[in-house]
Amino acid sequence: PKSLEFIGRDAFEGCSGLTTIFWNATQNVDISYDYDNNHAFKYIQNQITSFIFGDSVEYITDYLCVNMKNITSFTIPKTVTGIGRNAFKNCTSLTSITFKGERPTDLGDDIFEGVDRSIPAYIPCGTKEDYEATWWGLGLYNYQEIPEFTITVSSQDTIKGYAIVNKYTCEEIEILATANEGYMFIRWSDGSTDNPRVLELTKDSIIMAEFAPRPTYTIDVLFEKDYGNVKGAGTYQHGDTIVLVATANEGYEFKQ
Repeated sequence: PKSLEFIGRDAFEGCSGLTTIFWNATQNVDISYDYDNNHAFKYIQNQITSFIFGDSVEYITDYLCVNMKNITSFTIPKTVTGIGRNAFKNCTSLTSITFKGERPTDLGDDIFEGVDRSIPAYIPCGTKEDYEATWWGLGLYNYQEIPEFTITVSSQDTIKGYAIVNKYTCEEIEILATANEGYMFIRWSDGSTDNPRVLELTKDSIIMAEFAPRPTYTIDVLFEKDYGNVKGAGTYQHGDTIVLVATANEGYEFKQ
């Protein structure tokens, strides 16, 4: 709960099925720890795969996520004003971390000890200079600005095709739909048929790509066999390029 103040030693011992923690404590929580361990989570550190911070969190406790080696990412809410020492020590599987705050938080010592310092640290647009100046020499250094708003792109049917965010800036994003073999892109879920498509980032959005089977057409070619032959007739799908080759018999020539 938001009012959490204390967690006892070995509190979660034997909780073998626990893999996700939602942490919403507002203030610094009293947890027993030493240089190597957070003793509240000691027995479940290696099974936690997701540690989610709620929007009420203002301070991340010392050693809070130490040795959680199966977590690949954290998102730090904009409400956080401080991160305690060794908070993410030895989270060796981290591939990224996202900071929602417009300004860098206060950092304790050795927060990212044992973590690859080159992993992307995603920060709000326009804050890179401040983060680099404030956190120089203290933590991560691969800061990447991301837009304030998120556009989630998906396919209505992944058998028919897929959709991706092709590229983005802090102001706009380009999305791309690609049909699988035998299918064609029809439209986006909001009715637009542009593909690729550039969107201005003004709000969080969810957009799906819609696909349909490619229509088939039969191409018949009529000719007199005494005069020549034509290859290339058959059944084709919408969008195919068709090559017809007319070959005249001896004594004749192709006219049109």
